[in-house]
Amino acid sequence: LNAYLFQASNATSWSLVLGMPILLYLKKLGASATVLGVTVALIPLFGVLQIPAADYVERMGYKRFMVRGWTSRSIFILGIALVAFLPGGVIERHRIALILVMLTCFALVRGISMGGYLPWMTQLVPEPLRGVYVARDSMCMNLAITSTMLLSSGWVALFPSNRAYGGLFLFSYLAALTSVAFLRRIPDVQTVQTR
Repeated sequence: LNAYLFQASNATSWSLVLGMPILLYLKKLGASATVLGVTVALIPLFGVLQIPAADYVERMGYKRFMVRGWTSRSIFILGIALVAFLPGGVIERHRIALILVMLTCFALVRGISMGGYLPWMTQLVPEPLRGVYVARDSMCMNLAITSTMLLSSGWVALFPSNRAYGGLFLFSYLAALTSVAFLRRIPDVQTVQTR
């Protein structure tokens, strides 16, 4: 249950800072197509960091590695929210640059720490139940993403301002903290040495 709740709150969080809301906000600030392309490419680009991080996961332990990584990346979500709440006198290109720095740090930390999640769940979930687990896990994530996108679209349509986007990113930060709380409740396992 905690793993499913983690997945739902985590999907709520990242779908706001990596999905349409961040792209719409950057476009509202006057970001170029290149900036939007870089924003979309950050997560796949830094996802490759799971490979070198795998050795550290084994040494540190799955739970400890994931909790530290997810807590660290949440700080950058708060940074994005604070940028959106900056006074109106701040030049748009400076806002765009700050958001890109925050998103890059977020993607970097997420790319490194994501390498511990699936091995951890593989150790927790018995092999005959893994198919059911993955199906439910995907359902929780997709329901959270769909709900978040519908609600955030309505929110931005009602209040099309920088503060409305700041509110969404602040909500993303709260969802990230909630996901860390559920992550902490998932039991740890003995680290299995890689053969």
